[in-house]
Amino acid sequence: MVWQQHDIEDRKHAEEKLRRMSASFAALPMLLRKPFVVQSPNRLSRSLRIRRLLDYTGLTIEDVTTSDFRARIFHSLKISSGLREERQAALARGVPFEIEQRALRHDGQYRWFLIRYNPFRDEQGRLVRWYATGTDIEDRKRAEEKDQKRKRRVAAKEIDRSSMFEK
Repeated sequence: MVWQQHDIEDRKHAEEKLRRMSASFAALPMLLRKPFVVQSPNRLSRSLRIRRLLDYTGLTIEDVTTSDFRARIFHSLKISSGLREERQAALARGVPFEIEQRALRHDGQYRWFLIRYNPFRDEQGRLVRWYATGTDIEDRKRAEEKDQKRKRRVAAKEIDRSSMFEK
């Protein structure tokens, strides 16, 4: 009888420790200052929506559980079948990956995001869920675009200059 009581106490302590760890882990996404999603390995049901994602998009929990959720927030030019297939293949491989997409903000403006996906596996190595974060990279994309325009202007001037001497 003493053995059983000791075994139950150990189990209760372990369960309590697990509950505390789970509660602290659940609070982690709220500390991030970016949209954060946890989804099941089959990618059909998203198990958790963090408030930042909902605030950014202006959507509700019900909105983001629909099958067309991605089409509703990501720019249609960037949801080409190629990108969709690339994402599906990366999810199937089960390794971390990232993609860049333009996401629709609640005010109707699209902004560029770097979306990073990281798999979480159990002790047996089975894929349990995916964690995805979105980092706003709009400023970086604008700077890159500005730099590309500058390079095109410089190249055009160089072509004009060199063609003046060809006569």
